[in-house]
Amino acid sequence: GEVARRVAGFTKRPRAYKTAVISVTSGQGTITGFAQAVCAILRHESVEAFVTDAADVDGLYEASLLGADMVFMADDARFAALGLFDRAAADNGACTGAGFAEALICAMGAHREKVLVLGASAVGGAAAAYLLQKGLPVDLYDIDARTLSRAHLPYEGATKLKEPPRLAKYRYIYDATTSAGFITAGDVSGKTIIAAPGMPCGITGEARNIATVIHNPLELGVLTMYYTCAQRMEAGEGRR
Repeated sequence: GEVARRVAGFTKRPRAYKTAVISVTSGQGTITGFAQAVCAILRHESVEAFVTDAADVDGLYEASLLGADMVFMADDARFAALGLFDRAAADNGACTGAGFAEALICAMGAHREKVLVLGASAVGGAAAAYLLQKGLPVDLYDIDARTLSRAHLPYEGATKLKEPPRLAKYRYIYDATTSAGFITAGDVSGKTIIAAPGMPCGITGEARNIATVIHNPLELGVLTMYYTCAQRMEAGEGRR
């Protein structure tokens, strides 16, 4: 929660927003337990959160009737938090990218070295942009050259790598891929710190016993979404 608030620019907890989590049945359908897991994460952060009985548009209608300020919804294309009254929105890919980037910065302490970002799509691109905004140089690599070339990095200090990097030369790594177990014990040392939001986790068990690994499947992304949306809701209130 503290890391998520740092991303959103809060120095203390903002006022709580009643939040509904709504299941969506379109596309490949609902993931069993997903809405309940998101709700539990929000409640752990003392958010008044609930899962609607209904799904889809009917769930959105239920959330509105029950006085929700914010809703969380996910389909095959997007997982988003939406402010019902303030035209505020937060996307999971961007928020997960920024949240784990901030966690990596916190773990660095006084060190400010180059970060290798693996994966240049939504999460990795957002992570690279966040790190660059904070003044950290970034090497960015993606196995798909087209994805790498399309990555938009609005700040200076980035190098797009054309060849696969030698992982062992980097102290700080951000793994935004969805490849399992490709970072091995030979790629890390006791000083290596890896932020790894991807599922499945790209670091082998052996490597995790050596390096410091920041990884969780859902928690940091969800809380960064909540606080980012809250910040935008508060900004909307200030404009009125």
